[in-house]
Amino acid sequence: MQPNCMLSVVTSQGDIVTVRPIERSTGIFARVAGFAEQALDSMLVWQERHKQRLQLRELSQHMRHDIGLTDAEIETEANKPFWRA
Repeated sequence: MQPNCMLSVVTSQGDIVTVRPIERSTGIFARVAGFAEQALDSMLVWQERHKQRLQLRELSQHMRHDIGLTDAEIETEANKPFWRA
């Protein structure tokens, strides 16, 4: 990431928060910052996955037929924990 670029993050309430990424350095601070960045990325993926599975469960029979998924396939996917792809 370039040092002067901004990063926008969407919160669970739908707000957009813009932050400046931490400049890379060496040592423990860099490792902690890298871990925090990876943790945030994972949480955003998990949040989106959870939202999509809720939406999948709410599809009408017509929409389920259009995308070619059976009720059993949708339930299997929707019942997965958010951390499982």
